[in-house]
Amino acid sequence: MRKNQIGVMVVQETHLDRARTSRLRTTYNKTLLVQNSSEMFHENSKGIAFLINRSQIKCTKDDVDTREVVVGRAMMMSIPWRTPTGKIHILGVYAPNDPEENQAFWTEILTVFAANPTWPNPDFLAGDLNMVENPRDREPPSECRAGTAAALTALLERFNLIDGWRKEFPDLTRYTWRSRATTGAHVGSRSRIDRIYIKEPLWNDSRDWGIRIDQPVFTDHELIQVALYDMTAPYIGKGRWEVPSFLLKHDKFLEELDEMCSAAVLDAKSQTDAGRAQAILEDLKVQIRDRARKTAKESIPKTRKKINELKKDVQMR
Repeated sequence: MRKNQIGVMVVQETHLDRARTSRLRTTYNKTLLVQNSSEMFHENSKGIAFLINRSQIKCTKDDVDTREVVVGRAMMMSIPWRTPTGKIHILGVYAPNDPEENQAFWTEILTVFAANPTWPNPDFLAGDLNMVENPRDREPPSECRAGTAAALTALLERFNLIDGWRKEFPDLTRYTWRSRATTGAHVGSRSRIDRIYIKEPLWNDSRDWGIRIDQPVFTDHELIQVALYDMTAPYIGKGRWEVPSFLLKHDKFLEELDEMCSAAVLDAKSQTDAGRAQAILEDLKVQIRDRARKTAKESIPKTRKKINELKKDVQMR
């Protein structure tokens, strides 16, 4: 989360009991806010959690509102954001795999919200839905059970939510889950069962819809993501230039840097004018900057090409 600057992460199938949740909160108290929902006597199944990166979202636990919608299956968090209400509301879900239970799940969420009229409507719905709305989101293609699709549609229409990734990429086919089965009907099965829905008026404020296949945790689900921008915020530039961190491990650049520095030191020692050392240092800085920019310009395209080739290879499997 820190490396990729992820502000809020919704995690499903957490299998966290109260003791482990407490340990996580204690260990990462300064960097993360952790909220978990799991059934008291079935903590090794189901489970959904929110992780809030406090370096990205400046808040305390008192600034966040948590509402348990369906124990172990659905939870909504209200997080500080620049909206008229001062918060943005994210509904995290981990839907049942059984089609009939899946249908009942969406109906139950609507029932809970109807029974709590003071609750705000979700701005986002994110998680593992364990179903697809469109056959093209499943490989091999197959339609979802009609009743299940209708129940989800009713919920989305009630909260005015749309599939943001599909609106961003109407003609693209990508999957977030792949079967690990080696025998049987599910061999080679893939689907886009992990999705993020966004309130339609907010869609224009969103960017960077994506399905990450390079996350560090090995799992049969891919990480889905979106960035929400405050369009009223002032423009902030890139800041001062600095040597890219990857060059600090670039052998050729380090050798050239050592040569430039050694030459500058010898030049400074040979000068009798004390003021000349400052000019030599200034020239050295310019040389290092120019060499770093040139080396980075040569190295980055090669690295990006290799990454794109690996991503394409993974997606084709």
